[in-house]
Amino acid sequence: MLTNQSYFKLLIAALACLVISSVSAKEKEQKIPFIEFKQAKIQDAVGLLADIADINVAATLEASQRTVTFRMKKTSPKGIIDTMARVSGLWYRYMRTTDSYLLMTAEQYQSDIVVFRDDLVRTFELRHQNVEAAAKTIRNLYGERVILTLEYKNDDFIGLPFEEVEDAIVSNVSSSSSNNSSSNNSSNNQSSNGRNNNINSNQNNNQQYGQNSNQQNTSRGENGTVAGEQLATLGSFVQKSRPQNLLTSGQLNSLQGQQSIQDQQVAKVTDAQTPIYITTNRIHNLLFVRSTDEGALKEIAEIIKVSDKATPQVLFEMEIIEVTVGDSFDQEFDISFNSAGQIDNFNIQSTADDAATTSPFDITTDNFGVNLSESVSANYALPLAAILRGENVHAFASNAAGGIYRFINDQVNAKVALLKKNGQARTLSKPVILASNNRQAKIFIGDEQIIATGIGTNTSDTILDNNGNAIITGGSTQVETERRKIGTTLYLMPSINADRTITIDILQDKSKVVRNGTQLPYFDQDAQEIRHQAIDSVNQANIKTVVIAKDGLTIALGGMVSSSTSLETSKVPLLGDIPFLGELFTQVQEVNKSFQYIMLITPHIIMTPEEAADKSRKISGFNYHKNADHSDEEPYPDYGFDRYIDLTKFAINAMNNKQTKQTITNKNIISVNDIKGSASAIFPIHGISARAKAVWQQDNLFVSAFKLRNHTPVAQTVTNSTLHGNWLSATIMQEELRPFAEEGDTTWLYLVSDKPFQQIIEQIKP
Repeated sequence: MLTNQSYFKLLIAALACLVISSVSAKEKEQKIPFIEFKQAKIQDAVGLLADIADINVAATLEASQRTVTFRMKKTSPKGIIDTMARVSGLWYRYMRTTDSYLLMTAEQYQSDIVVFRDDLVRTFELRHQNVEAAAKTIRNLYGERVILTLEYKNDDFIGLPFEEVEDAIVSNVSSSSSNNSSSNNSSNNQSSNGRNNNINSNQNNNQQYGQNSNQQNTSRGENGTVAGEQLATLGSFVQKSRPQNLLTSGQLNSLQGQQSIQDQQVAKVTDAQTPIYITTNRIHNLLFVRSTDEGALKEIAEIIKVSDKATPQVLFEMEIIEVTVGDSFDQEFDISFNSAGQIDNFNIQSTADDAATTSPFDITTDNFGVNLSESVSANYALPLAAILRGENVHAFASNAAGGIYRFINDQVNAKVALLKKNGQARTLSKPVILASNNRQAKIFIGDEQIIATGIGTNTSDTILDNNGNAIITGGSTQVETERRKIGTTLYLMPSINADRTITIDILQDKSKVVRNGTQLPYFDQDAQEIRHQAIDSVNQANIKTVVIAKDGLTIALGGMVSSSTSLETSKVPLLGDIPFLGELFTQVQEVNKSFQYIMLITPHIIMTPEEAADKSRKISGFNYHKNADHSDEEPYPDYGFDRYIDLTKFAINAMNNKQTKQTITNKNIISVNDIKGSASAIFPIHGISARAKAVWQQDNLFVSAFKLRNHTPVAQTVTNSTLHGNWLSATIMQEELRPFAEEGDTTWLYLVSDKPFQQIIEQIKP
């Protein structure tokens, strides 16, 4: 008796036998005993095979015209199709969806393979570097692999009437597709098989770089899912990477007959490189990179990391001076630097008779004596040495008779002394320019003028008289004009070196129009004679040089000399203004003038924003609008820099007991008895005390002498730029203060003001 379990076992065994016998029978049925073709066309061969084997076989139009010759025995239909394709140079594909075989040419086979990619998108946010410059750097490194698309520049400056503005206009490039992708994530676009998808992408036309990309996405064929974006068919993909070259049989075989492959697989087979797509966002300074090459993405990330750094800058303080030299002009333009051994009337002499070769930093009271025009103690050796080092220009300024001094700021180490009897010198400009490293900066001060540059002759004209007869007339002569910028132009291009020196390319140009300065001859056809036409000329003086400057030190450029001739009128007052008779008391003479141009440049290196703030504080004295109205402070009065110097020198000599009663009387200086009160509030550093020792008054000016002491256990530095309060002048004899109780922990401070020091200290905000 069979149990249920035994019954099921017998049933399963019987079914297995039926399946095995069915498969064996099917295999036997698929074996074709004999088949032979002699110069048969492929279309006839596949038709016969389909009838004999009862299978679906087709050939494309191009493949059907091929001929084939072979003989086979006991072979399956697939083996016959494979042999037929090999001997005729064709390829075939079995499509499961239609249970059919398709023979095609190699070109059609490659076009039938869909190439897709699984892209990676990286987003880089640049903090300092220009995003378009970074994109072009990557393009230069990776060459044709990079497909760069720059966004349209909505530049508000384009269209303005500036001839020198360089407009980099980039054509707007239409995007072929829009993918929502996030940084560091893969973009996956899935496409189902079993149907035909024809996707024609828009043509990307980048006129700037000459890159044209036509992509046709086609997905055809078999079961399965294609992950990622369909890039192109294999044929078009290979033609872009290897123009006019098809894959070899071995390369196609290495693809294992797949219907859908990745572009990385094709790249490995063809030794081609996958493309890198780059675009930018200028508003937010973003760089977007898309590629399947992870190695290239890592390299690009490293390139951006290295290059995205703050751009060093150079702040230029300048003064361009024009010195006019006339017939009755006697002058001397002297540019002397503080590195000289002679400072005003103070002559420092080395005990070793080697003052010319001794560094200012080696000057001490031990190895230098002081020979002064006025009897001053030898303790002035150190402050004078500080002047030589450029640490305190205002402490001792030039006191030559008749001197006019221009101090660019507290840090400038150049002294401009203009001594004259009669004449004039004027400052053309005092520009302050901030230039990026290795980038050109330009400043133009002047105007645009219309000048006559030549003459032009029109061709002869034909006119009709009253009777209708033609009359040929001679050509007319016209003056040709053009618009030209006239004035002072300055170009600077700094290059910061590793040792904080600056290599500066300098081009300075000064132009001036001379009206009717040249007579241009021409032949007048009507008068049949040579005539002259007055045209304008332009006098130019320029300097083109390359200099190496130190950070914070001044360089001087000179030697540009130009001359001009003008008419000057002199007349007797009142009598010269009488109509008609006034000409008898008026004299007009031709005066020749020469102009000499001097330019002083002080560069300041700025590496970081913090350093920029520090430089700004140091050059805060470089202010051309010191008398401008401010909402929260009083305007600074200007009593003359020479008075500040005289009062400071008087106070220094008085504290050293070198002033006599006769000197005090001659200078109209009185001593102020009220010297109570501390001045420590003028220093931002706690632990520095300032006690008033003496105060003098000359008319509406006060000069106060304070003794400073460092009460801290560490050395402190006090400078004029760190003082609080509205002082007209400040002189510190020694900026470095030693720790408390050590020699050198005290120094003297001299302040010039237009009110008692107590009132100024009261106004200092806590």
